[in-house]
Amino acid sequence: MGQHEISDGFVLPPGPQSSRTDGVIYTLLPYGEALGVSPRVTSIAYYTVAPTDTNLSLYIYCMADNPPTHNRTTIGVGEQVQLSFRPNVPTNTTWTALKGSVSPTSGAATLFTAPSNAVRAMILVTLPGNKTKVLDFNVVEPMGFTPPLVTNSNPLALSAPEAGASMAVTMSLLPTHVSFANVQLSEVSNNAVNISNYFANTNIFTTNPAYFLRHQTAGFWIEDSLDNSYGDAVGIPPTNLPSPWSSGSFQYVIPIQWKVGDNGATNNLMTNTATFSIDGNGTVTVERWGHSVTRTTNGDITTH
Repeated sequence: MGQHEISDGFVLPPGPQSSRTDGVIYTLLPYGEALGVSPRVTSIAYYTVAPTDTNLSLYIYCMADNPPTHNRTTIGVGEQVQLSFRPNVPTNTTWTALKGSVSPTSGAATLFTAPSNAVRAMILVTLPGNKTKVLDFNVVEPMGFTPPLVTNSNPLALSAPEAGASMAVTMSLLPTHVSFANVQLSEVSNNAVNISNYFANTNIFTTNPAYFLRHQTAGFWIEDSLDNSYGDAVGIPPTNLPSPWSSGSFQYVIPIQWKVGDNGATNNLMTNTATFSIDGNGTVTVERWGHSVTRTTNGDITTH
């Protein structure tokens, strides 16, 4: 189910000279290659040789269920991949990650965890007799988001005659053909900019700067979902919009960052802007992600 044969196969028949006492020795040959056996046994009058061979296939299985293709060698940063042989190989097989990590480092199977940066990651498999096989992975980083969709035009459940507006959007991390289940995202908290008129009126807002004039719902890390989706809510509630109303606006310039796991290095993904505006009637518009929602104090909502 979802497993994929990467190599043409391996052959592990009895091989060249060995001092093993159990009578079993191994060698690695390309698939279909003939092996000539020339046994020499000292101090024994009679002996038999019974060569056998086993075709081995190296399988990969990307652990994430989304995307549904498990037999991938292009993977996301921090993504986990199970590597194994079918049938099992002797337990002295070892696994070495030249980038990222593997656990365990010996045995018939291992779990590869991709590194936290875009790179070509190679896994070195060492079989009995120091025979090796290299498996390549292309590790990619988050590159942005799919076009956002407005999924709720009033997530704050505002009602008339309140002034305010909100919307919820959803999108997915790009590229979508890998998993970013181990990626965390964060919005950087900054002070508002381009503050004008109503929002700059200190007769209305007694705190200076007002609470909402800093991006309060930012500055913490959240894990990306198992299906790579990411949601965001944008809004300003009535508690931040006392009357009398007049025209005015302000903006948040919002850098978005990503990292792998709790201790990964912080990387910049993108920056975009959220804009909030009001008119003299208390009609409020919020804009971000290429969408906007306008709401009147009567509760009429228009989505753009």
